[in-house]
Amino acid sequence: MEEHQKFVILFLVILFFAFLFFYYFNERYYSIEKFSCSSGKVDRLSNRDALIPLDLGETSLDYYKDTWTNSFIIANNVDDPTRKKRLQNGQIINKQNSELVLWKNLPGNPSNKHFSISFWIYINHTTHPYFSTLFVVNTEHLSWGGRSPGIYLWSDFPSLHIRQTIPNNYNAGEGDFIKKGNKWEKGELNRMNIGFKRTVFCTVVFDEKNFFYYANGELVYQNTLEKTPLKPKGNDYIQVGVDNEKLYRPNKRQDPHCLVMKDVQIFPRPLTSCQVKMLYDENSENGNIHDALDAIRNMESFQNMTVKSNFESFTSTINNNDQSQITTQTGEAFDFLKYAPSEVTDDSSELEQSMADNIGSGEPNTNADGITSDSVRKVVELDSTIYNLETTKTLTYYDFDQRKNLSISLHKKAEQGDRILFTGSSLTVSFWIKSPRSDSLQQWNWKHISERVQHVFSFQNISANSKIGWITVSIAVSYIFCHLYDGERFYFARIPAITNNEWNHITWVMSNENDKPWTFYVNGIFDKTERNKEVPNRNDQNGEQCIGRIIRNENTHYFKGCLGDLRIYPFAMTEDQVIDKGGFAKKNTKKEVFQIKGYKHEKSEAVEKCKEYNADVASKAQVERAQRNNANWCSTGWVSDVNHAVYPITTQTIPGCGGGSAGLKIYTPPTDKAAVNCYGEKPKQTENTKKVLHNWNETQWSKYN
Repeated sequence: MEEHQKFVILFLVILFFAFLFFYYFNERYYSIEKFSCSSGKVDRLSNRDALIPLDLGETSLDYYKDTWTNSFIIANNVDDPTRKKRLQNGQIINKQNSELVLWKNLPGNPSNKHFSISFWIYINHTTHPYFSTLFVVNTEHLSWGGRSPGIYLWSDFPSLHIRQTIPNNYNAGEGDFIKKGNKWEKGELNRMNIGFKRTVFCTVVFDEKNFFYYANGELVYQNTLEKTPLKPKGNDYIQVGVDNEKLYRPNKRQDPHCLVMKDVQIFPRPLTSCQVKMLYDENSENGNIHDALDAIRNMESFQNMTVKSNFESFTSTINNNDQSQITTQTGEAFDFLKYAPSEVTDDSSELEQSMADNIGSGEPNTNADGITSDSVRKVVELDSTIYNLETTKTLTYYDFDQRKNLSISLHKKAEQGDRILFTGSSLTVSFWIKSPRSDSLQQWNWKHISERVQHVFSFQNISANSKIGWITVSIAVSYIFCHLYDGERFYFARIPAITNNEWNHITWVMSNENDKPWTFYVNGIFDKTERNKEVPNRNDQNGEQCIGRIIRNENTHYFKGCLGDLRIYPFAMTEDQVIDKGGFAKKNTKKEVFQIKGYKHEKSEAVEKCKEYNADVASKAQVERAQRNNANWCSTGWVSDVNHAVYPITTQTIPGCGGGSAGLKIYTPPTDKAAVNCYGEKPKQTENTKKVLHNWNETQWSKYN
């Protein structure tokens, strides 16, 4: 072989290995992480461009940036009557001249057929049943109920309404509702889909005849109109907030304190599902529930409300050192998972077949109906951010099958029954519940509720007047109905805490002290106290106690949803106990990324390591958000959702670390051991924690201090 041929071959070999080294070095060690979704990796730069909201200049929409507020809070410090009225009604105005922000004057001349909007919302309590306007491209002449194109909240339930104006019929509705001869065409989302006592990041995408609604980055609902929406008229303006004229009636609980919003942004084009997911990932740390709650409770008008007493929690004067659950007839503490639901049919309803053995032995049990414990007992991971939890919760629950009538009859378990033993003491009932409610609110009426009511549980007891009574929890439309009957009188309360196919935690505290108040918590957040109620007096030795249906009515009103962690305590819990027992985040807990240092942890150890600090393993997106907030350490660590280690860098630490560029970097040590990136409340710096946790530069990056 000639000399020049050898030289060419050697050159090509060197070039090949140089290319491999550059690719491996760049991609594995110093590459910036790319965003990906179910459809595969997408171009981050094009997504960044799409996620740039419209710049409206200095307008009243600025008040929502990084701040939980609503139109009443914004208008509170305004003296000018004209400005005050416009701000109270949610009309977006220029700060300098108080002129309305017209749709036709938006920068870039976006179409009202092709745009997107995102916002955080927190609904604290209900208001009857007028619309609160969240966002609307309003038309001044279409004034009936504000039914012009836009997004509305029926905050008595709460339910989101999305409308697109169509020719000759601006009342675009559900499609199966007829009123005064006018059929409402499809175009309205009318479901129980906004979380109550929970912050929700909403994104709505309008695309010609379609709209898509996303909650926390996940698609919830989409709809296609039969007709094309109308173009905006010259007097169409933007409105965000609540409607002063319809809402402000505090004595009737029709008040503006029910909700606050944050970070309202308009995008000039329809976002894709990947872009919506990316938008949520970038904003998910901004929805602190306690900040939203503080915004409502700090409102001056809220402090003066005549109904404020309903928002003051009851505190028991009794010391509850023993926090065991209530005792049952077998002498053991109540255990919801002790028995599995059984199917009830027309010919077997009077003799329910119990499981062969108590669940918990490690082997699936099968009852006479052929139902195994594994078929109804399921497990779900509840995200700490969405559900206001201290850390991610593993919830074991029973799925009361949609196709079968399932129930647990405590009075038919064991030889003499395994009823709950009521003693007349105070009581606390708590549970996680999820129900696939699909009722249209346009069908809503009391007859409809009575026909569609489902009973979660019903326990019979003997009242103080020696008459048979019962305590029952039911659901209908979006409400939890809590009621107690003492043989003569019904005691009743309701809370709007059923979000379609979403988990919610309910705590019902019944006190036998003083005026016997009932206190309610939703997702660990205090809801209300109602007084002059009752508590179950004592046990009926022959009474019925059922989970999944109502007593003495075995063939109707079965619960068709999921129920988990049902607990019953023989004392009145305090607010702190509700939070502690439910695993909810403490008030104003700030969560962020921190790192357990040392290249000595395998990926499989990450969960337990973070749990030592009451934290979760951080996700890739959470570390990336930390980097955008100047997180900066040259130490790679595991994350929860990918199999390689990552670290955030701003190029301000060790020279050369990160390859000279900022971003989220990938580096997995050759030993496959790394540090661990955790997400939770940052531990305080002590001599002990400095030995274990990465000692970041607190003056350079500490998001909340």
